[in-house]
Parts: sequence; C-alpha cells; structure tokens
Amino acid sequence: MTIKTIIFDIGGVFFLHDFHKMKSYMLKKHNFSILLSEDYSKKIQRKYKGLSTGKISLKKVFRDLSGQKNITKILKNYKRAYTNYQWINYRLLRLLKKLKKKYQLFALTNVNDFHFELNTKQGFYKDFQKVYASSELKIKKPHKKAFLIVLKDNNLNPKEVLFIDDDQENLNMAKELGMKTLIFKNNRQFFNDLKKRGIKWNIYL
Repeated sequence: MTIKTIIFDIGGVFFLHDFHKMKSYMLKKHNFSILLSEDYSKKIQRKYKGLSTGKISLKKVFRDLSGQKNITKILKNYKRAYTNYQWINYRLLRLLKKLKKKYQLFALTNVNDFHFELNTKQGFYKDFQKVYASSELKIKKPHKKAFLIVLKDNNLNPKEVLFIDDDQENLNMAKELGMKTLIFKNNRQFFNDLKKRGIKWNIYL
C-alpha cells in the first residue's frame, strides 16, 4: 500500500548530544555527574528509572544529585551544555519541510520532560502535526501501547505508515504492528533508502 504517513523518532535521528562532554561541563560547574547509567549505583538508577516516562522530573533528579533546593544556576548551565554539545541534522530538518506537503508527519520519541521542553524551544518539532513524547504518554518505546496511541489517535492504517528510528528494537515492534520500517544510521544511507521506498523530493537539501 502507498505510504501516507511517516512517524519519526527524534533523538539520534534529528540530533545527537555528546553527553560525556556535558558531564565534564556539569562536573566542573556543579560537581555532580549527569550520567545516571554510568556513574551511579543500580539503586540510584532504579530510583530514577521513570525519568523518561514522566514519573519523575529531571529537575527533581538535579535537586537530589546536587543536594541543592535552588537549582536555577544548574538548569541554566545544563541548557547551555545541552545546546553547545549538540549536533543538529539540518539536512533532515529541511527534508521535513518538503515531506509535510505530501505526507502526514508525526514524531514518537522517548524523552524526559526537561529535554522535551528544550527541544520544543529549539524548534525541532514545529514541522510535525503532533509529537508524542514518552514523558507525556507515561510509556515509552518499544512498548506496543506507545505505537498504538499514535495509530488510534490519528485513525492511521499501519500498512500506510512508515516508521523511522535508529533503534532496531523499536523498529521490530512497529513492524509487528504492520507498519513499514526504516532504520536511520546516517544521512547517506537514510536518504538512499527513502528513495528506494518511493519517497522522493526535487530540491537539493
């Protein structure tokens, strides 16, 4: 069937962050690590497991890890690190502007509340009809329910949907639900694979 709708992942596709450089910056400024998965015990990691599903806020995490109630400066410096150590896929963002003239575009992203806020302010989501964030859905990929929410909310036929992600596990679930899938590894591979799927554009990006 013809593709009518494209659902994109966001992080790892439209931008990347160097979290190790962000960690070094925050250690220097505030003397605590932001990398929960690398620098803290399993107990601490379990405590903040609900970060990406909105069960706990990143601000709460920062208060706990820093031991400070007033985290205004911490948030200011974190925002600076988040934007300074970021690679943005401008070619793909330009492609969105072309694709939205022909396809319905949605995003399904695993993201905590504060990153979602920063990404919104940077304008990463403006060309999507709607963005489904795990911190708002209270559930994240690859859980089947996250995909079904997008499909049902927009009355989409999965056979007419192309789902794009950089994580194979997420792609497997989308495929199980009947969607066409495409992995994102890099721009060259991705743009070539899009054309093979019959998705074309006339203007150089």
